[in-house]
Amino acid sequence: MMINRVSRKDPRFLPNPSGLCPCGSGKILAQCCRRFDRVVFKEPSAIRPPGPPTGYSHPRCYLGFTQNCCSKISGEHFVSQGILRQIGQSVSITGAPWLKTGEIKTFATKNLTANILCVRHNSAFSDVDTAAIRLFKFVTEINADLAQKSLSRKKKFYVVSGDDLEMWATKALLGLFHSQPKNTELAEYTINPTVVEDAIRMAKLPKSCGIYLNARLGTPRVHHENEITVGTITLKEERRLIGLVIDIGGVSFDFLMDPLGVNTLRQGETKLYRPAHLMLEGRGRAHVIFLCWSSAHSEDGVVFTRNLNAEAAAHLRSKLRRSKRQ
Repeated sequence: MMINRVSRKDPRFLPNPSGLCPCGSGKILAQCCRRFDRVVFKEPSAIRPPGPPTGYSHPRCYLGFTQNCCSKISGEHFVSQGILRQIGQSVSITGAPWLKTGEIKTFATKNLTANILCVRHNSAFSDVDTAAIRLFKFVTEINADLAQKSLSRKKKFYVVSGDDLEMWATKALLGLFHSQPKNTELAEYTINPTVVEDAIRMAKLPKSCGIYLNARLGTPRVHHENEITVGTITLKEERRLIGLVIDIGGVSFDFLMDPLGVNTLRQGETKLYRPAHLMLEGRGRAHVIFLCWSSAHSEDGVVFTRNLNAEAAAHLRSKLRRSKRQ
């Protein structure tokens, strides 16, 4: 796979305003997710539970500080269950403090649950869970299409709220942190409580925090299709958990929640902060995923040029057929 940066003003990123909206609503784009400035935009979801606050703090819910819990606890997957169903039976974890450098450990998806979030808060996150599920589904669907030989050159457009993806990553980070047994090294780490409170109460992250596309532009990169890998970003001296490294179907990004790590994160590989879009191309075809942001973001996006061998292509098509039957 070759990765290159491209401007959002590139004409390839201009869908037909009279065509169907890429959000899947069935409406015309001009009457749905298209702003007055002609930019494709999907509004972020609310993560606050509906109705008035309950005034109750469940002792086992890690969002109990909001005083807005219900009395029932949920068996929550820190990686969305909808994604896990598409992947299969396991997910890989890497970069965690309790693992050796470079070590990747695979866990059964049934073991990735913990009673750490009340049903009320878990339900409030359902829309941001959907955003992550949609991104994984879109990447998988596009990869499967690019793996097939076809004379068609028709471009497909998709749209995902980048704000929702960041709130999903926030939930995944908090779930991973609070689900750790007391005897693991991560249990000795902390998360900035002010950052957590602002993220949950106002759906807002500190300046320069959020999603960074994690790829060295202009160079080949090996990727793994139809998989998700989650790793932690930590500051060992401060014993602080500050973010996650997440690879969804071969699209890898860093999620930074704590501004303490901004300078560290920007070192090494080239990072693109909150990309405007992802284009995946191959076999003379190209499809675009718009990422929509309500605050500061890059005006550029990234083109992934896929080079799938026959075996990988057949595997992807088989996976896609099974997911459609579910």
